[in-house]
Amino acid sequence: MHACVRHASARLASFIDQFIASLDQRLQAYKLLSGQFGCFGCLSTLSLEELLTAAKTLVDLYRNDLDNSFVDELCNFAKFAERR
Repeated sequence: MHACVRHASARLASFIDQFIASLDQRLQAYKLLSGQFGCFGCLSTLSLEELLTAAKTLVDLYRNDLDNSFVDELCNFAKFAERR
């Protein structure tokens, strides 16, 4: 194999490795976001217990931004959205 072909192959392999690592990092970020905010996409299908757990988790994660009333507000919003 010629040196320039080996060099190009090595660069391509390096690029592919970096690309895969970036995709994996993005996938992990999406999984984290989905775990934290995925409840908003399925409010009508969650049981009351699941909704309460999701709301309490968000309050715990964002305690500087949300207070405990968020739990009740989310439950009321889910009931309101269900009627529409």
